[in-house]
Amino acid sequence: MTEAELERQNLRVDSEARDIIHNINKLKSFDENQKTRWVWELLQNAKDVATSDGVDIIFKLEDDRIEISHNGTPFETKHLVALLLKNSTKSLGCDDGTTGKYGTGFVTTHILNKEVTISGIHKNASGERHFKIEINRTSALLDEVSALNEMKKSIAKSFETINILSKCPAETINKYSHSFIYNLNESSKVYAELGLFELEKNILFTLLINKGDKERKKINSVTIIKDGATKLYTIESNPSKINGLNYLTVGENDKGILYKEVGDLIFGIPVKKSNEIYSLLRIENQAVLYKEFPLIGTEFFNLPVFIQHSEFKPTEPRDGIITIKDEEDKPDSIADSNRSCLLDFRVEYLKFLEILIQHKVQDLYHLALSGLPIETKKYTGKDWYIKMIQKPIRDFIVNKEIINTVAGKLSKIGETKFPTTNQTPNDSFYNVVIGLLPDKIPSSDCFSFLDRVINQEIENWPENISISLEQLLSSLPEIVNNKNEIPFKSLKILYQYLQSINSTLGETFCIYLNEKNEFQVRDKVKIYPHIDNEIKSVSERLGRNLDLEFLNRSLGNDIPGIGLFDLEDFYKKLNNEVISKIDPEKATEEQISAILHINTLFKTDRATKREVWLDMLKELLPTHFGEKKYISIDYDNYFQPAELWTVKYICYLIQKEIKINQFADVYFNGNIILTYDWLNRFLNYINDSREDIKAFLTRYNIIPTQNDGIFKAYSEYLYKEDNPDYFDEELKIIAKEKCIFNSGDYLIKNEIQVSDLRTTNIELITKHIDKLFEDERIATKVAIDGALHNTFNIINTWFDKHSDASSYLKTFASKRDMLYVISLGEGFSKQIKTLKEYGKSMEDIAELAKISLSASEMRELERVANELGTNELLKKAQEMISLRDQRLRWKQIGNTAENAFKKIFEGLEMEIELSNPDVGKDFEILLKSNKFSIEIKNVIEGKENVRLSILQGRTAVKEKENYALCVFTRLNDTDEITEEYFKKNSKFIKDIGYQIGDKIENWDNGLKKLFSSDEIKVYLDEKKETVYVNRSIWRKGDSFDKFMIDLQKYFNYEIT
Repeated sequence: MTEAELERQNLRVDSEARDIIHNINKLKSFDENQKTRWVWELLQNAKDVATSDGVDIIFKLEDDRIEISHNGTPFETKHLVALLLKNSTKSLGCDDGTTGKYGTGFVTTHILNKEVTISGIHKNASGERHFKIEINRTSALLDEVSALNEMKKSIAKSFETINILSKCPAETINKYSHSFIYNLNESSKVYAELGLFELEKNILFTLLINKGDKERKKINSVTIIKDGATKLYTIESNPSKINGLNYLTVGENDKGILYKEVGDLIFGIPVKKSNEIYSLLRIENQAVLYKEFPLIGTEFFNLPVFIQHSEFKPTEPRDGIITIKDEEDKPDSIADSNRSCLLDFRVEYLKFLEILIQHKVQDLYHLALSGLPIETKKYTGKDWYIKMIQKPIRDFIVNKEIINTVAGKLSKIGETKFPTTNQTPNDSFYNVVIGLLPDKIPSSDCFSFLDRVINQEIENWPENISISLEQLLSSLPEIVNNKNEIPFKSLKILYQYLQSINSTLGETFCIYLNEKNEFQVRDKVKIYPHIDNEIKSVSERLGRNLDLEFLNRSLGNDIPGIGLFDLEDFYKKLNNEVISKIDPEKATEEQISAILHINTLFKTDRATKREVWLDMLKELLPTHFGEKKYISIDYDNYFQPAELWTVKYICYLIQKEIKINQFADVYFNGNIILTYDWLNRFLNYINDSREDIKAFLTRYNIIPTQNDGIFKAYSEYLYKEDNPDYFDEELKIIAKEKCIFNSGDYLIKNEIQVSDLRTTNIELITKHIDKLFEDERIATKVAIDGALHNTFNIINTWFDKHSDASSYLKTFASKRDMLYVISLGEGFSKQIKTLKEYGKSMEDIAELAKISLSASEMRELERVANELGTNELLKKAQEMISLRDQRLRWKQIGNTAENAFKKIFEGLEMEIELSNPDVGKDFEILLKSNKFSIEIKNVIEGKENVRLSILQGRTAVKEKENYALCVFTRLNDTDEITEEYFKKNSKFIKDIGYQIGDKIENWDNGLKKLFSSDEIKVYLDEKKETVYVNRSIWRKGDSFDKFMIDLQKYFNYEIT
């Protein structure tokens, strides 16, 4: 060997050692997925030495070592040298059918251990023999100088073993078996386990593409032994039920691959088979691209199929294929070859998709996977891939029904909505959307897969394929309106979701469903309160539809961010800002109907006065009121503003008719009696009401006057007649015609019976009439042919009827006598002359003129006076006057008592009736069907024993359960008995009937056992049967107040 050859040899040895050291140290920088590459290097080596029948490979993992064995052809010397020196014997393009035969990739197996023991069969020209060789790379871990020297020594030692082996004698060998043994430590065992896991994940498609043919070698089986279990992987490929596709599985597994093979291309998709129905499966953590074996690093190539192409040009680390070019218009053998392979795939893949879709394979949504490959290194020409691969695939599948929706139907991608949001994980937003768009939202399994798929180059999908939170909110009304039923549960989920992300979008978008099923922004709705539907109806008719403001009650009352409805404020505004401000004269029919309806709404059945009011309204406006209804309302006096308005409205209706007769024609079919009856009750209702209602008497023309029944407002110039007997119609006519004073403008119709109305006496009229007689020519006017002749006679007749007439017609009274004579004419003047001749003065004649007796009556009176004597006649007349005065006093006492009773019942909603039957009792008090009788006696102090007639006594006994004797004292006969006096001094003996007992019956039977000492006894008094009641009896009676309390109990009604 020359010097130069020696130097060359030394440099080669150094270079080989350095390369090995470099590659061993490089293992430390491998990505984790590259650290499992060892399994594919050994699998490749085994396949490359397969016999014509193929090769069987076994991976046996134990606690501290792993052994990889196969039954391929024997090693040749060049193979062992290649392993030792890491040189490759394969062609550059693997055209000879070898994919990794003993190349540089073998170094990657040292991730398991820097030492490996290789054993098997060696073959050379002299024959076959067993061998065993140790390859040690541990020196690579030493310092640089030491590492180089020790590595050269290690190489030299192993090379020497190979030299010796080639000279060994041949052996007879019947069965080939080769093995690689690596001892494992704790960390390297992890990569051993991961490598086997990777192998199992990719084994099915790996066996498929290595099934061999005339030109390519075959892997028969792979066996993995670990953890005491043995798994044998062999494939069985058969035509599927889907024309054009084959089905591949391992053993009896229900999972396999549907695949298609065309020339140098094989691709397939994982499926699950059940009763000849195929369901697509997702490729998970498995390589997508293959060149005989998986290209580890293409797990995220974003296609749903495994792809093997014989013309792929993988990268040296076998982690992908390059399609990117530095310059698009210039050739690049590697990129161009890989692009060509992918274009071949695209053509066949679209046909493959059509077949799957036509045969309605399950879970077609997996086919949507079509994003750009996700790579740690920049291998893909993005623009080229999008245009030539992604776009054609997406254009094809976008109009295919491959998406499973929540509703259980298939939908096209272009018609599907994929929830997307930047605020929370998409699955949270997904749970919001599924209930609102079940026909457009992918099912749960589908969405969990497609969520990332659709977001891959989303701009290359059709527009609006995704739906954001804002888009959902803006289209929510349309979404809900297109449904047969409102998805309340889904809406609640949406509201809760917004709350969970602290979103204020509800303040901008109309998404909150109100009770009217319309959408509003959040601040426009409130929680549905406790409010009666009747009140809602009233409010709506008055222009405020509460259903627009109330959150739909089907959503519940726990929606986040929705405040409570302020009922108190609502009622105040309804009353103060709505009802109170509506002018009855300008109110619409809807407004009128609404307010009047409030009068029919009752909170309790203990509202007798309101019921009377409602009945009164129904009489007037029967078509405006329904039956009373009970409502639930927590607001005091809710009805009062409506009541006030209703009174005002009714006053307006009355005023509008101008006259009572016209009012009767419009509302009571012309029945004037019914009209006055109703009007009296209405006016009394107003008069007895609170001040704001009572004020309507003076603001509206609702009181009929005597001027043709024209309505007027109550004022200081409007009166009731204090005594209608005095208000002669002829006097009113005289005042109107002769005095130009129409009293009807000032006088209320006498049919109106309202308490507390101011009254006037006849002076209202007579003061005008009396002025007629101040005229100096009055004598001429009163004469028979005078203008006031008939007027005088009418007034004179009225004057005769009323004893106090002179107080009202003073001028008339002063001239009456004279004018009366004048009014009689000349004939009567002659008679006056005759009377004077008989010694009668003019005063006597005037007095005679005052006598209203006829001439025959006066002659009869003169005859009686002659018989009895004038004094006796006057005495008898005085007795009759006294008797009359006594009766008047009794009547006054009775009226006083009656008024006292009436005032007690006044204002109470009790149909009390007081009567004076005069059949053994002074009064009967009736309430409905119950009655109570009272006999009233008054006595002068000092004469306090009471006498009852026998009829009164019998009545007391007969009605003893409901009969009382009332006794009160007075100082003398002239005292006026007032109501207060009566109430203060009266005593009531409720058991008088019991105390009389059988005394009257015994009297009737003639018994004489009635002793004079009895407190109550029957005896004859001036020939009249009388029941005598001693004062000791009645003085023990109850006071007026106590008696009224007992009376209340009797009638079962609370009197306050």
